[in-house]
Amino acid sequence: MNAGDGFGRDSGAPVRAARALKRVHSLGRVFKSRFDVFAAIDGYLDLLRGWRTLLPEDYYEMGQRARAVRMALEASPSALVPCHNDPWPGNLLDADGRIYLIDWEYSGMNDPMWDLADLSVEAEFGPERDRAMMEVYYGTGLSPALCSRLEVYKAMSDLYWCVWGFVQHAKDNPAEDFWSYGLERLGRSKTRMSGADFGWHLSVVRTGGLQLHCP
Repeated sequence: MNAGDGFGRDSGAPVRAARALKRVHSLGRVFKSRFDVFAAIDGYLDLLRGWRTLLPEDYYEMGQRARAVRMALEASPSALVPCHNDPWPGNLLDADGRIYLIDWEYSGMNDPMWDLADLSVEAEFGPERDRAMMEVYYGTGLSPALCSRLEVYKAMSDLYWCVWGFVQHAKDNPAEDFWSYGLERLGRSKTRMSGADFGWHLSVVRTGGLQLHCP
């Protein structure tokens, strides 16, 4: 389902992808590794500092905002489950209507919402497809805490892959123009975290949500 084309042609793909992720998350196993987006970003930044790679000025502002996101998530932690952590369409194999996940390089224990948020970002879901994905995973009557958690992780997905892209650029990975890729993801993360309702989402995540339904 590379580059999101499968999702564009098949309105049921978000539902089937969410079911595939839920199967993984419900394995009841404990992976040896732990995927923590903030620790992973810090690790990449250490590499870039060691290589004396200068980051775009915008990154430092987003890094400051990411600290507020980290504090909000730590105030309302989720149980960790086995996660894929890189469910972009290119890692989803559609076999006669059932989706399988391939390429487990980044797998590890994580908040399950990371997988849903990363899928949403990579497949370019809009609000309707986000809701379809979330409802098949959690059921109807979604709480604001779940909806807001999805939104803040979407911002972190773009920030994480932005720094990953800068690392690929610094390593002279010839696969594509990773500097431009990193800048694009940085811009998307900035747009998300600069949105008028992002502060509200942080507050809802921090407090666990007080309303009954998503806005």
